[in-house]
Formats: sequence, structure tokens, C-alpha cells
Amino acid sequence: MYDNVQPLPSEGEDLNPSSIYRLSDYAKWTKEEWAGFVETSKIEVPKDIYIEDIAEKQAVYAELLYQKVQAEFPDIALLAEVGRNEAHELKNVTEIAVFFDNTPSYNLKTTQIDVFVKEDPSALSTAAVQELKVLKRLSAIAPNAAVGTALLTHQIYSAGQVYEMGEQQLSQTLSADGIPTVLANQVFNAAANQYANALALASAYSFNQQGPKAIINLTAGINTNGSPSNTLVSGLPDLESLFGSVDYCACEHCKSVYSPAAYFTDLLRFITAKPAVAADNVKEVLLARRPDLDDIKLNCENAHKPLPYIDLVCEVLENAVQALSTNQTTEDFAHNTTLQKEELKALPEYLRLDAYKRLAVNAPMNNHFNLWLAESHLFLAHLGVPYHELMKTWQLVNTPDEVSIAAAYFEIYTNEKHWILTSLALSSQPLSDIWDQIQKDIMSVPQFLER
Repeated sequence: MYDNVQPLPSEGEDLNPSSIYRLSDYAKWTKEEWAGFVETSKIEVPKDIYIEDIAEKQAVYAELLYQKVQAEFPDIALLAEVGRNEAHELKNVTEIAVFFDNTPSYNLKTTQIDVFVKEDPSALSTAAVQELKVLKRLSAIAPNAAVGTALLTHQIYSAGQVYEMGEQQLSQTLSADGIPTVLANQVFNAAANQYANALALASAYSFNQQGPKAIINLTAGINTNGSPSNTLVSGLPDLESLFGSVDYCACEHCKSVYSPAAYFTDLLRFITAKPAVAADNVKEVLLARRPDLDDIKLNCENAHKPLPYIDLVCEVLENAVQALSTNQTTEDFAHNTTLQKEELKALPEYLRLDAYKRLAVNAPMNNHFNLWLAESHLFLAHLGVPYHELMKTWQLVNTPDEVSIAAAYFEIYTNEKHWILTSLALSSQPLSDIWDQIQKDIMSVPQFLER
């Protein structure tokens, strides 16, 4: 079995009748089982293992045997390792293991699952078939069973996922399971190759479907009715299972894969695979700042309907202030635009009053803001009637008083006027409200935008 030494019995010989029925069953053993077997069995250890200590020599030989059967029977080794691990999401490993025991001719890399199941529908349940496809994809990129199982535990099921993660993130992820960087790099390189080949095939197939060949059937292997010849596709997965639906139809641009909604979805998918320091991925960081993005309806109206950009900015800022006032960061911010563009041009569809109530209370220096008073100043100025002149015109017996009129002239709000005119002790709490938080909690606009 190793270096022309045959320490193990051939198929049919009695070594361990309770678990060994064929040579491939040895691939189910763990390293510890191999070490115990070599230690307790009277087998010949190769002479070219130049180690004097007997125990160490046996341990090295056990490791070599383990690696040998892993390489000879990778399917069985992967399935056995997955069966021993409970951190993954596969639910039908036992059924798949029984299937492998009953079907020794099945090869995970070369046998086409769909063709096999079509010939024998009772061989596996639908759920088991889907999980077997996951194992098939992993077997194409994982150099050994330990790496394949580690990928499963991190819910990495395809070459596309690995490629999107990037080489560095994959290495960091697998290092938590004791997978060395060199093996992680092998996985990434294999996945990148698989992914590139799949894209090349998909592009070529799409070109042939939409080009002249799709209209004038001159392609070899195509029947007169337009269906692929069975002699060519026999034993191969169908194109739809590889690349999705092959049906094409006329549709609006806003419903196609070139629409803003499609680009937005692709961006979210892209950043989901990117790691972050404060969260699992960049998407989680983004949604912590902009929870409304997760609830946008991806329809044509949202793609084409214009609205003032300042209203969108104010909505984002209102959400941030509202979250602070309620001590929450994931409040319901599902605001989808429903008004017509003429209505949106006149007034914003959504207004978070609680956010402006928070801004209207005591706040340090220039951060105080009273929406309703600001709107009054703005509307009156638009009509050519400044607010302070209106107050002076309708003044009755010092009501409003001259100080209030002067404050209106300088656009000083009522709360600010009170703090300007009121003497306060240095130890009083309002001083903290007015000054203290300037250095603590208030951030600049550039800092807010960076976060």
C-alpha cells in the first residue's frame, strides 16, 4: 500500500469484519484510528522511514497511510469527515453515506448526478441529491477531506463563493479550522479556474443562443426542432442546470439584468463576500448605517422616479437621529416612494417628526434646530415679509417684546434666547447641556459621512 509494502489485507480478507468490507472503507478512518492500527497490528513498517524511535516511526507511517487512502478514495474520505462533523448545515449525510456503500461504482467527480438519478429515481431523495451536488462542487476545489469539511462549516458551497471571498479572506477563514495557508491558496486557485471556465462557457453559450446560430440552426448536434441531440448531451448536465433559465423574452430595461435594480443587487451580493472589522461582512456595516437599503422595492417605479436629492439626504439624517433618540439602530426604516414626481418635487413623502423634536430641545451651540420655526422664516421671506417685521407690525403692548423681535431678526430660536439671557451657575446642569457635549458626542459632517 505504501512504497511497495503491503501491510493491509486485500479485499475479502478478514481484518475488521465489523467495518471493513472493501479497501475504500479504510478511507473512513481518522488519523487516530490509523495510529492505533499501526501500533497494535503486527505489520511491516517500510525500512526507508529512517527513525530510530519505534513509536515515532509508527506514527509517521500511520500518517503516510492516512494520506495515501485519502488520495486513493477522496469521495469516501470527504463523506466520512463530513459525517463526523456536526458544524455544517447538511441534513442528509447518513442517506448519502448509505448510497455510497450500496453503490461502489459511483464517483463523485466523474459520475453525473442528474443522469444517475434519472436512471434510478429511488436511489436518493431530492434533498440528498442537492446536498450531494454540494459535495461534488467542493470535491473539485478541496485538496483533501479536512479542507472540504472546513468549507462546509463556513457555508461555502461553490467555486463562485470562494472566488468572491478573495484569497486573503479565504485564508483567514480557513485558518480558524487549522487549515494552512498553502492549502487555502490551492482552494482559491482551483476555484478561480473553475469560475473562469464557467463564465467562459456561459458567455459562449449566450453568444450562440442570441447570435445567428440561434435563428439558423447550423450547429452540429442540434435537432431540426431546435432541441439538443441526445447523443451529444447524454451523460452531461443540462445547460439550464449550469447557467439558469435559458428562456429569453422582451422586457423593459428597468426589469432586465441591465437595470438599476440589477446593478444594486449585484453590488449588495459583492459586498456580502467582503470581510469587515466590526461585522461579518461589509454589507452588514452598510445596513447598520442605511437600514432602509434592505427594504427598497426593486421595481421600475423606484428605478425611474425622480425626487429631490436633498430629500433623500434629509431622510437618511432623520433616520440616524431617530435611531439615536430611541436608542435603536435597526428601527423600521422601510420607506418606499409611492407619490408621483410632481408631488415629490413639492414636499417629501416622509418626515420623521420625532427626529426634529430631538433637534429642537437644548443642544450645544449651533446644533439646535427648530424645523417649524425655520419653515416659518423661510416661507415669510419668500413672500417678502421677514418674520421680525411681522412680529413688530402686530406688536401689542410689548407683546411680543423687543428682545423677542431682535432674536427673530438674528434668527435666534426661543431656547437659544433663553440661554443667552439667563445667568447660570458654573456647577449647574444646563451648562453641561450647552457646552460639555461639544467635545464628546457631536461629530462633524465629514466624520459622519466617513462612518
